[in-house]
Amino acid sequence: MYANILLSTDGSDVARKGVKHGMNLAKALNAKVTVINVAEPLLLVDYWSGVSQEEVDRFDAACNQRAGIVLEEARAMAKQIGIASELLHIPNAHPATAIIDTAKSRGCEDRHGLARAARPQEAIFGESDIGGPRGRKRAGVGSALVDI
Repeated sequence: MYANILLSTDGSDVARKGVKHGMNLAKALNAKVTVINVAEPLLLVDYWSGVSQEEVDRFDAACNQRAGIVLEEARAMAKQIGIASELLHIPNAHPATAIIDTAKSRGCEDRHGLARAARPQEAIFGESDIGGPRGRKRAGVGSALVDI
């Protein structure tokens, strides 16, 4: 049914519980996991308010350092549970888009072609083109649909 389960984490306690649950599910299904941490970029308004390149670099470095800690924790958890894992940090990206793109590129889809990204209380159930004048795309997150 599932060969690769995508787990997203920000390192919070709630996300950590979700990652552990997802890893236990993967073990029961004899699947591997891909654990993703997405760091959003600084808001454009921050650039307009006189933020220096040095401050941007410090922000990026802090995000990378935090991701390293979070993903190392996930690696240790996967090792303890006894499952294969791939760990990814995606910097300067919109989380919903990065999660869906990673699900597709890493084969984290079920037999119905639905990309499911496991987070404690959220699952992304794929994306769809809704057409219309703006050609928007939507992603289902839990029971809500959001424009992406």
